[in-house]
Amino acid sequence: MFVVGQPERAASLLLKYGKLDEALQAARGTQDEAVIAHHLLATCRVLVAKQHNHVDNKEHLLEMVKEAIQLFQTCPNSDGYGAARLIQAKLMGESANIEYVRQAWKAFNGSSPVRNEAGLIDCADWLVAHGNLETPIVLHHVLEGIGYGFSLCHVLLEPNSATAGVERLSKMDQYLGLISLSTNTLAVHPWEKPLCLQVMLP
Repeated sequence: MFVVGQPERAASLLLKYGKLDEALQAARGTQDEAVIAHHLLATCRVLVAKQHNHVDNKEHLLEMVKEAIQLFQTCPNSDGYGAARLIQAKLMGESANIEYVRQAWKAFNGSSPVRNEAGLIDCADWLVAHGNLETPIVLHHVLEGIGYGFSLCHVLLEPNSATAGVERLSKMDQYLGLISLSTNTLAVHPWEKPLCLQVMLP
């Protein structure tokens, strides 16, 4: 399956079919920090999704996430950085530092050309489950996240009625792992364990 002379394409194909180790190896062969960071994040997401609440090799996964965070900072890629910070928090569970989620929030909020509202909602979800809602900043973020949820629902119902509606939906699709094939068609690569599967198949 390895595509000679095209390591980035090879990495993408291998990841699509769940060949995580081979995909990451091919990604490293590109020597492209953005490509490597993407595959590190995707690998961690797949492994965490497969193992649910019991995560084997947690320390190894945390090291991979830390590497991805560093690379996303260098690229830079605020959406990737935010997603990696959230996975870091989820891996650490109750012992997670809330600062990881606050950094994820800041990254998603500063995403361009529009903020990553789906990422912000994901942050709010983590805060509801693990944060202290009596803390003003936590409660503020949760309420904001709920607001973004209603706002995205409105855009989904009437995508052409809001400013930058198409860009907002595109950002949401990208975060959830929905791939646009045409105006009316979206695709999913289930081996990559995209976030949308957690919504459709809880």
